[in-house]
Amino acid sequence: MLLLLLVFILGTVIASAISVGGAISNTNANLRRRMRPIVTIDFDTEGWWTYHGANINSNEPPQIEIPLFPPMTPHHVRDIGALPQINFYDYITQGILFSFDLETFEESVTTRGMPGMPHPIWMRGTSRQELAQIDQGAINLISGRQFEEGDLIPATGEAVAIISDEFANLNQLTLGSTFDLYN
Repeated sequence: MLLLLLVFILGTVIASAISVGGAISNTNANLRRRMRPIVTIDFDTEGWWTYHGANINSNEPPQIEIPLFPPMTPHHVRDIGALPQINFYDYITQGILFSFDLETFEESVTTRGMPGMPHPIWMRGTSRQELAQIDQGAINLISGRQFEEGDLIPATGEAVAIISDEFANLNQLTLGSTFDLYN
């Protein structure tokens, strides 16, 4: 009787362990399926220099001529975005435009260019109408709207922008305001 009771208890413990292991495995699989990874593609400058035989840890200039690394083009990005594993992609570019009239707001510091000189304004361009930062909750859209079809490639030379509330208040800009930026 004691042996039968011991086998029954041991069988129950083993069955419970197997059940808990399966539940943990299923939970792990469901979490991984629902996760939306974000990937940033950037050029491996260090790898490029090492590939061409330059010692990047040395303070001396390389003894050989290192070719310039090829830029990533929109064509490359579209090819990567067309892969079946990719749900969506956003091709983001950054640049500096200049303004004679606008002030910038950066980390509670207001900066204005020297009189008569344009002030740099950092801009970021996108290829998607829906901004990933808004979808993920990193940016709250207080007023206005996200981009529409014709906004991303303007035919008139006039572009639309989503700006921060601080930048708008600092420069007395409202929804629909226009301003000039120079390249």
